[in-house]
Amino acid sequence: MASVYLAEDERLGRPTALKRMHSELDPGLAERFQREARLGASLNHPNVVKVFDVVNEDEDGVTTLVLEYVDGETLAEVIRRGPLAPAQALEVLEPLADALDHAHENGVVHRDIKPANVLIGRDGSVKLADLGVATGVDLTRVTSTGTALGSAAYMAPEQLAGEQVGAAADIYAFATIAFETLTGRRARTADSPMAIVHQVANGPPPDLTEAWPEAPHKASAVLKRGMADMAEDRPESAAQLVRDLEDGLRPTLEAPAAPLPAPPLELLPEPSAGATTTPQPEHTPAPQPPPEPMPTPQPEPVRRAPAPEPARPAARSETGRRRTRVGALAVGLAVFALAAVVVAVVLSGVEEASPPEAQQKRPAKSRRPAGPSPDSVVRSFYTLAAKDQFEAAWKLAGSRVRSQIGGFEAFKRQLGTLESVSFEQARVTRGRGDDATVAIATRAVHANKVDNCRGDVSLTRAGESWLIDRLGISCS
Repeated sequence: MASVYLAEDERLGRPTALKRMHSELDPGLAERFQREARLGASLNHPNVVKVFDVVNEDEDGVTTLVLEYVDGETLAEVIRRGPLAPAQALEVLEPLADALDHAHENGVVHRDIKPANVLIGRDGSVKLADLGVATGVDLTRVTSTGTALGSAAYMAPEQLAGEQVGAAADIYAFATIAFETLTGRRARTADSPMAIVHQVANGPPPDLTEAWPEAPHKASAVLKRGMADMAEDRPESAAQLVRDLEDGLRPTLEAPAAPLPAPPLELLPEPSAGATTTPQPEHTPAPQPPPEPMPTPQPEPVRRAPAPEPARPAARSETGRRRTRVGALAVGLAVFALAAVVVAVVLSGVEEASPPEAQQKRPAKSRRPAGPSPDSVVRSFYTLAAKDQFEAAWKLAGSRVRSQIGGFEAFKRQLGTLESVSFEQARVTRGRGDDATVAIATRAVHANKVDNCRGDVSLTRAGESWLIDRLGISCS
């Protein structure tokens, strides 16, 4: 359907990804490409692959998207090497949840959330890619009503039934990714898309403890809720699901997070000056993002034998509602059969991964810090950067926000133009145990612009002080 090439923007001196599609293969693909360009351009988030331009070559019937290039691999490739420890999984899921919620807040439903559409950069960055089957509130649907489009193993019941879908369908897919990231295997496995549809219609949501016996029951219950049969029973946002999952995984989060399994060094070629090089796998768009407000991370983790968990809450009876959904899916089976060729293409083979690896232990946490307050740490972080004291500011950043920013050099690039910052507000809105949240409102004067920024900064305790753990800031 499309080929992705690594290229260099000679004017700006940056690598880019060129995604080229030959519309003669399917006239509808051209419109999907145009839509991907419009939706991608409408989303401005550090965890969404940016769309820089779209080029139509009418003579050859070729449409090309110019995308941000991500030097790394897909989450599918990471999982292929084995499941991630809970700490590592959360480091991927948290920024991915931010990206999804940002899309939903802007009226965009992705509709094809799966590990192959999540890019993991060598710098630890996480990017949501491929809006080719997404839908926006102001866009006409390219697929006809009643056609299931996406990847069957990650599709919600209402999507498989050919119904119109909303953000809840993406939440369902997000929960299946969380399941797969923690276990190394898909939440639903079968020989064909039709068999998966049958499982969804006739079985309960997958149980995390069946694939990972040591998993806390509370975490399993969270993912079951994320994969609930009825859309209204799922969490309202991806961020809420991650918060609940982190709470459920708490017994396993007692060791420092190890880095994600490293991709092979030969995974991607170096960009050469000019236009294109060897075609890349379809999912490999995007360069190091240009400076912009920084994203998020959160507490630290890794798997060990969990402490005893309280008994699972009794499941609510959903027999009546499930009958309704089963009826819809029965109709959807016929509809889905028409799209089986498409789905079979996007549904990659089912792979079983090796069991989780051994864990490390983490020293006990220290008591409440007597050092600087959370709000003073946040003020210092930005003030030091404005004075070009980047090393001192970087010491106030925890490991999660460091990986989210993309490393020290990326931090200097993002705040390198900052000349001064004034705080209209820096107020502690939550301070409980090891965690704190500071609400800020700032006026940031850069060499080339002035930003008015608002949002929340999450911090975590570290010895006698606080470290910045998550940046949820938006600027205008």
